[in-house]
Amino acid sequence: MRHSISVFSFLLLITLVSCGGDDTPAIKPITSFDQDRFFIEPGEAVTFTNTSENGATYFWDFGDNTSSSEENPVHEYQELGEYVIRLTVTSSTGDRIATTSSVFVGNRWALGIRVESINFLDPNGDPWDDDDSGPDLLIDFFKAEDLRSEFFLNFGNDYVESDFPAGGPLPPEFQVMFTDEDWQLAFFDNEDPLAVPLNSTEMARFTFNPMTIETQKDYLLGGGIFEIEGNGYRFSLLFQIR
Repeated sequence: MRHSISVFSFLLLITLVSCGGDDTPAIKPITSFDQDRFFIEPGEAVTFTNTSENGATYFWDFGDNTSSSEENPVHEYQELGEYVIRLTVTSSTGDRIATTSSVFVGNRWALGIRVESINFLDPNGDPWDDDDSGPDLLIDFFKAEDLRSEFFLNFGNDYVESDFPAGGPLPPEFQVMFTDEDWQLAFFDNEDPLAVPLNSTEMARFTFNPMTIETQKDYLLGGGIFEIEGNGYRFSLLFQIR
């Protein structure tokens, strides 16, 4: 009888040990990340900062058929479009959780113009208008190569110093896409009744490349601005990435 009890106890012990298994508790990762840019242009890069917790490995899907296993990758986008970024974090116990964000890659479009000041005297030092009433201000914006107006704005008659700053958002039909080439913006003293540059006196002309000029860009909201100054003129062009 004693022998039978000992055998039973031994078998019970084996059963308890074998049924215990791996009792390591699951570790659930907390998946999150930050990015420094949400609106970019082709060829620009986004820096991703991993703020996840309890992660052992990381897998980034950048939405453009590329991926990375780095903890904090930097990724460059070349093609236009909106991309969904997915970060999957795996813990040491194999538990996985993913989270997503997005980035928009677009072109630079003219959004508005702001004129801070102009030169009220012509190259001879005389007022633009004979009656010294101030120029009837007209602005023409065009590509330097073909001279075809992308937009021209008739600001109004008899502009004086107190009328500045002037300008604002462009109408939708004037919101042209900037290209990587020389553009020109010209100021005219408009000759009524035709509000067109060909019937006006040119006051000043500026040539610049809107894609390479130094800009202040907001990568979170997708906007930007660049300023041009010279010969008593100072103006800014606002743009939007879309």
